[in-house]
Amino acid sequence: MDMLAFSGCTEGCNEQEVAELTNLRYRIPWWKEKEINPKRKREAGLCPVTPEERALTLRAFNINPNIQIYIAAGDIYGGKSKLAGLRAFYLQI
Repeated sequence: MDMLAFSGCTEGCNEQEVAELTNLRYRIPWWKEKEINPKRKREAGLCPVTPEERALTLRAFNINPNIQIYIAAGDIYGGKSKLAGLRAFYLQI
């Protein structure tokens, strides 16, 4: 969640999630960049890909859907609902 808050990348987040991430950024006094335009960040390629985009990339490279995928993070912000697009094609997450 910190990475999303501090990057300002809110692709796929609902209004409540955007507000939560923005509030987190403002609560940390040493974090310098408070006002972030997520659309500009995304257009500049400064945001991580979403799980759905990752699924499309893996499919485009014809990666076997039975491959084991490891999530190298703690909890995924938004949980299972955010991973649904990836799980639709790659069940072994």
